[in-house]
Amino acid sequence: CAELLAEQGQTRDRLLIYLNGYINGVRGQKVWDEKVEGERIEQAVMECKTASTKPVLDVLRGFWPR
Repeated sequence: CAELLAEQGQTRDRLLIYLNGYINGVRGQKVWDEKVEGERIEQAVMECKTASTKPVLDVLRGFWPR
């Protein structure tokens, strides 16, 4: 998380979009809902801000349905 939070602007946004797509692909998700995905990403960023030592993928996985 600390490395993600250290990035700024478009670099951070692109990294989050990439990781979001990676997790969706691993889970077999075939539909992308902008509102839902955006909310999950925002939740994950907030979690990273409170727990910057956690691995970002672990944080992101926590907000995706199983």
